Amino acid sequence: MTTAIYQPIIAVEDDGTIDTDWFQSYVWNVDADGNEVEGDPRDDVIDHLGRPNILPSAPWVESDYLLKLARYPNVWVKFTELYTASKTKQYPYKDVHPFGQMVYDKFGPRRLLFGTGMVGVTRPIPLADELRLIREDIPFFAERDKEWILGRNAAKIWKWKG
Repeated sequence: MTTAIYQPIIAVEDDGTIDTDWFQSYVWNVDADGNEVEGDPRDDVIDHLGRPNILPSAPWVESDYLLKLARYPNVWVKFTELYTASKTKQYPYKDVHPFGQMVYDKFGPRRLLFGTGMVGVTRPIPLADELRLIREDIPFFAERDKEWILGRNAAKIWKWKG
């Protein structure tokens, strides 16, 4: 049996450009063990931690499909929109931290990207607070990892010259 997983995704071509025809969503067909049956060889960036449904206690999230995708080295995750996932809506969205740490532990800091929600639509906090969240208020981010999450990973995946 396979399950289709629909996620906000950004597909990245070999030259670092974004495939705009493929920008909105992507389907992974995975079996019961999370093995990809059908996929894409390009780098795929999953937006907003995969839009998890956060639970108040362990296992912290309704479905662990995102964590199962960590086995694919071409899958990256934007560590964004914690406020959207949060049930409390209270900065720094501590109810999302346990799942966020699971994503961090599975994907590693070299496959996480900083980003924000759409201004005025899904981003209710100022950019300064978005940055402070990553720089100061996510307790499991090691200091050495923040530089990667805040920019070096994006430069790598989109092949920006620096």
